[in-house]
Amino acid sequence: MKSDSRKLGPIRAALSNLAGFGLGYVYVGRIELALFLIAGIVGVIAVAGWSGLVFQPVALYSLAVAALCVALFVMIHCGLIAARTRTAEARPYNAWWFYLLWVVGSWFVSEGIIWGRPVLFGFEPFNLPSASMAPTLQKGDLIMTDTWYYGETDPAYGDLVVFDVPGNAGTKYVKRVIGLPGDRVEIKDDVLVRNGQEIVEPYIQLTYQSAGLASNFGPVTVPKASYFMLGDNRHMTRDSRYIGPIDRSLLHGRVVHRWFAFDGSILWDRFPERLDNNGQ
Repeated sequence: MKSDSRKLGPIRAALSNLAGFGLGYVYVGRIELALFLIAGIVGVIAVAGWSGLVFQPVALYSLAVAALCVALFVMIHCGLIAARTRTAEARPYNAWWFYLLWVVGSWFVSEGIIWGRPVLFGFEPFNLPSASMAPTLQKGDLIMTDTWYYGETDPAYGDLVVFDVPGNAGTKYVKRVIGLPGDRVEIKDDVLVRNGQEIVEPYIQLTYQSAGLASNFGPVTVPKASYFMLGDNRHMTRDSRYIGPIDRSLLHGRVVHRWFAFDGSILWDRFPERLDNNGQ
């Protein structure tokens, strides 16, 4: 005995994708297309991370445009299927509870992808909430981080690094590596002295003529498997002078490029830009 037939609404089929990606295909009875679509999205994200495409701004923008085109195509396609079919056999999954389950499941999949990017796919974007790294990075900059970089490569002078803040779970900072294990680090009147040698830092910004601890610090010796991190906005940053050297296990990734900048309005002149190492 056949299941009851049901009428399909083209607009409903198209717009249902806004509630859960691929839900339109479920609605029109083409759940296999919905599953294929989700698998394809996860696959593209994985390949983009594993191949390093996300670390190329042009490729990243192309992927974003492609994603929008796919989303639009899916909505139109679902609407066309409903318009051409008009009626369809009611599948076991064409029930309100399954639609709700699909929406919730889509949310969990998207959240899993977001939270799993650093470990599974090797990248993670960040939005800078402050100007502690000015002028190199400004408030509102969106940066891309290679989270697998330090699995095989040691940090180097000048690297811009995202790391977990010691004793503050869930909080991450981005600072510059200025001291490697065994280095003797000191700041004298805003001049960095490393292993007895004054270091020229063309990337820093000084706000005040003298800023106490910020202007004069140390000397300290960087412990084994740890790194001394400083912000480029040297007087307006919380870094290793206050939280101590950062253990290698806390390193989250290396900043590769700035792919967008927004602070009340789009800052077109600030992106895209590779953020290559300029340490000494």
